[in-house]
Amino acid sequence: MPIRSISPSRPPLPAAAAYGRLLAVTAVLFGPDMGGAAAEFARLLGAENAHWPQPPGNSSAPSIIVASAWLLWMVRRRHGARTRWAGGLSAAALLAGAVLAPLTASIAEAVGVVLLTVVGGALALAVIVDAGMAPSALGFIPAKGRRGRRRPTPLTSREGAAQAGMALSVSLAGFLVTDVLENWLWSLPWPRMTESQGQVLDLHGAVQYAANVLAAGAREEVPLLALPVVLLTAARRPAWEIYAVACTLRITPHLYFGFPALAVAAFTCTHVWIFQRTRRAEPIIAGHTLSNALAAYAPAAALVTLAASAAPAALVLLSGRLGRPPRLGTHVNTTARPTEKEGAA
Repeated sequence: MPIRSISPSRPPLPAAAAYGRLLAVTAVLFGPDMGGAAAEFARLLGAENAHWPQPPGNSSAPSIIVASAWLLWMVRRRHGARTRWAGGLSAAALLAGAVLAPLTASIAEAVGVVLLTVVGGALALAVIVDAGMAPSALGFIPAKGRRGRRRPTPLTSREGAAQAGMALSVSLAGFLVTDVLENWLWSLPWPRMTESQGQVLDLHGAVQYAANVLAAGAREEVPLLALPVVLLTAARRPAWEIYAVACTLRITPHLYFGFPALAVAAFTCTHVWIFQRTRRAEPIIAGHTLSNALAAYAPAAALVTLAASAAPAALVLLSGRLGRPPRLGTHVNTTARPTEKEGAA
């Protein structure tokens, strides 16, 4: 299979293929969330009869079942029996989703959220590989490409740790800007959420609440940010389009906030900026998780932490230490199995 890159010497990924894969993954993993959020937003605008049907049982089970079945199909179609362990894990996730389907207790919902996060990351990886790119393109698996290829620096090195720290500070600064914008939007006389987030999302129990808070970083940043950036970059889409798509995908499942949901565009743009320059997902996942955890369990510490990130983030931005996004002529993504001709190049 040929290497996918944005090099002029090789054809880009067709835009229709990139958007088709992206929309399919989004529908499977976030379709119920986006539908429910859109219905809640419509109610805030005055449409009292707006309703998104929620299937009975575990809220994560339908997405787990469909995503696992799709993942199993892609693994078997691409690799056959050569990757039995991947097929076995996909089948196990499918079975687990079926077992969870009728269970609605707080612990079962929490397990469903965690399992959906894992399956969602695996599905994003499979889609990337199916499109002709290496799993390392998503930024959290070490690359095995040939010399000269752009790949994330391992966290075990001093350079990698420094880069991750700088990226984390910029991520937290993005959440600081998001909080400021959200508070401003909340003060305006526009339709906004009138209940607590837990009530709107029907999070019944401390365990389910904790799972949603702590898993949101990994669950959202890979399929809603890394995946669209990688696919649309491989399709040679312009930067403004990549930012617009990433913001749309992020705002939609948060529409239950009302107009304050627009504030999430701030940290989304920050994370796109980071990912384009570092090709690393760990710092943005860590920043999202830390921000959520502090906001949910230590609001005062959250304000101090986010404010403290402003100065380091400004230094990183002014110094340009995180580099620049790849340009035409540089390889962004590689496949795990290049052809013989490409391997000899």
